[in-house]
Amino acid sequence: MEHGEGPLPTGFTVSDDREGTALTAEGVTLILHRVLRPLPEGPVTSPEGGVTGQVSGVWRTPDGALARGVFVSVRHPGPDA
Repeated sequence: MEHGEGPLPTGFTVSDDREGTALTAEGVTLILHRVLRPLPEGPVTSPEGGVTGQVSGVWRTPDGALARGVFVSVRHPGPDA
């Protein structure tokens, strides 16, 4: 895709690290988690600080157990940031 084509805003940045990929545009960051970490068992808790939304799911670990974790996070600093 060339700059300015397609549905993505033209002023976005992409950064990669060992944990995942972050796409940032207009102050909002979408984080695609490449390294999945199981959440503690029990009720779903609020996202970590600064995270305004998450997509979580269930997968099977190599030993066949079910695990739940976060696949995608959204950070939005809010009007006071």
